[in-house]
Amino acid sequence: MELEKNKTLFELVEKGNITPEEAKIREKKAGRILFVSNVDKSPQEIYELYKTRDLVERHFNTLKNEIQADLLYLGDWIAIFGHLFIGFLCLNLYCRLMILIKREGLTAQYSPKDVLLTFSKVMRITYDEFDQVTEVPKKVRELEKKLKLNLFSN
Repeated sequence: MELEKNKTLFELVEKGNITPEEAKIREKKAGRILFVSNVDKSPQEIYELYKTRDLVERHFNTLKNEIQADLLYLGDWIAIFGHLFIGFLCLNLYCRLMILIKREGLTAQYSPKDVLLTFSKVMRITYDEFDQVTEVPKKVRELEKKLKLNLFSN
């Protein structure tokens, strides 16, 4: 999985990690973005707004591709709204998983889809008064520990 670069050249210079000259050299390699705006904000604030917009677009892309919520072949408006609502809930869960994975520094090893696939190996059996979780595989326990979750009792 490709790691997302989370430091901009501006932040690196501001923190003193690189010199302005090094930033100029890296900027030539990275390319340029021109923003034309009538917003009275600093260049950094405008760039942050752009990054936020990019995040929204990536979430819509996830909704369409990963969650496959663009399959609107349903017959009536109620079914369409229900389908979109479930898609929204899935996207919310997907983003929460992504935040959890990033928080623990595991983005190189796991995606939200990987986490869901791993945890899908555990089943819960409920019948009348009987309620029990099936045996939890070792890989699931290890991932649970890495993510600092407490889902399954010992």
